[in-house]
Amino acid sequence: MRAAVDKGLFWQAAPAMNERQRKVVQKLLDAGPAGFGGGMSAEKYGNITSASKATATRDLADLAEKGVLEITGQGRGTRYWLRGT
Repeated sequence: MRAAVDKGLFWQAAPAMNERQRKVVQKLLDAGPAGFGGGMSAEKYGNITSASKATATRDLADLAEKGVLEITGQGRGTRYWLRGT
């Protein structure tokens, strides 16, 4: 029950996102902190949304800039995590 309330509060305060971004963020919320072992990568994002790697990277960077995701690593090791989880 608490997770549903937290998701609802997240979406009320969430910045504007495109449909691809909303889909991936929802999957991250559904998976919880332990989900998506190793974090979200551009490759995983592309597999989920059918976006090119360049589009996936831009979308993920945009979500990080908006404060939705945190970035760790660099290059091929770059991973994205929901902020605050």
